[in-house]
Amino acid sequence: MKIEIRTARHSDLEWYKLLHSDEAFNRWIARRINDPQSMEDEFLFKLEAQCTRRGVFAVVDVDGTSQGYGVLLFSVTGDSAHVEFGVDPRYQRKGIGSLLLEEALRAGNRIGPGLRIIKAVCHRDNEGCIRLLRAQGFTMSTVAGLVKPPLYVGWQLRVGAQERVS
Repeated sequence: MKIEIRTARHSDLEWYKLLHSDEAFNRWIARRINDPQSMEDEFLFKLEAQCTRRGVFAVVDVDGTSQGYGVLLFSVTGDSAHVEFGVDPRYQRKGIGSLLLEEALRAGNRIGPGLRIIKAVCHRDNEGCIRLLRAQGFTMSTVAGLVKPPLYVGWQLRVGAQERVS
């Protein structure tokens, strides 16, 4: 299995829409995008953030076919960011999510030297996501606005000058 992480490009849009329309993929998603135009708008927003260095938008190709993505979007102040990642259900539990998250964190630290905290949200029953976040050093957060009870749990990772993510 050949795995390659690369920067997202406009030609990934159709694959992205197809992935997000997969019910198995959506089972853990809090805010599902139901219409193609909204999916396209969100994709283009993430792509623009990548192009303007306000974020990271990476895609994983497995044997030449896109199977997952990772996004890190900076806050307006640049001291915090939100991370999200998604992997085609057929390719989960193969290390792809870990690679995506690691790449998003590395790239986020390269382009955002003032970055201090990275936030994530995941479903409380999504054991794979929880294991992945914990393995990367994330801890549960009770920061207002980060937690979406009762089904979703907020997570955070502090990455100040002493705790840089490699």
